[in-house]
Amino acid sequence: MNADSLQLDSIQINEVSAPPLALRPCTVKSEKLELPVYYQEGVLSGDSLFARDTVTVAVKGMPGEQLPYKTYNDDVVNCVLFGCFFFILITIAHSKEFFVRQLKYFFRPPKEGTTVVSDTTSETRSQIVMLVVTVALISLLYYFYVLDRVAQTFILQSQYLLLPIIFAIFLGFVLLKGLLYTIVNNIFFDNKRNTTWIKTLVFLFEIEGLVLFLALVLYVYFDLPLDKALISFMSVVIFVKILTFYKCYNIFFGKIIDFLQIILYLCTLEVIPLLALWGSLTLLNTYLEINI
Repeated sequence: MNADSLQLDSIQINEVSAPPLALRPCTVKSEKLELPVYYQEGVLSGDSLFARDTVTVAVKGMPGEQLPYKTYNDDVVNCVLFGCFFFILITIAHSKEFFVRQLKYFFRPPKEGTTVVSDTTSETRSQIVMLVVTVALISLLYYFYVLDRVAQTFILQSQYLLLPIIFAIFLGFVLLKGLLYTIVNNIFFDNKRNTTWIKTLVFLFEIEGLVLFLALVLYVYFDLPLDKALISFMSVVIFVKILTFYKCYNIFFGKIIDFLQIILYLCTLEVIPLLALWGSLTLLNTYLEINI
């Protein structure tokens, strides 16, 4: 038997011994699945039954687009508005006689010698609550203004932390303004006029809060443009300042036709604190804003 025949026989043996293609073993490539850190460090990370390498994740479909931010879907905003609405109802229920008296005697003050009805403890508490609610509403409006016009990124862990900071600034402004009025008026005027003036300021400030609540509800839930909400609130503020000027003249100066004293009085206790407040808010925005 020569070499060519041996080579031919080996080729035939190899062809016979080779298994059919359908019977050949099929190798499947397996890849190790890396789980996120919060799975690896979870409560089951030390469990022997927790097989981290055998978890199968099936991803189907296409990634969806992120929905745009809507104020009516914001839980924090909803909680603030519903909380303010709840306290407004309580205030109206306990202080409706206070509002009636202020409206009745706003343009026609009681004559000298008329017995003035003093506020009850419940009315006083309700007025304090309404003052805090009004400050919260003003803070919420300025919070929307900052996010829309100034910036949306700050050196804070969450943008919601900006809201209590703004609230603290506005509350401090209201308390400081009330303290200044008390100190100045006690020097130059009697106690009866001072009490009437403080009640008038509280009443006008609460009216601002009620109008602002309506503007915020329209902005959050009915897509009122922020510009219109700001314009409506500023219009009310200007109108309230005119009424403040009128009551200041009516309570403290009476028939004295010296507008220079009134202007100096209001500029000292109204305009200058407002300018200081605006400067403080501007510095706050500059400090907290992240410049990218």
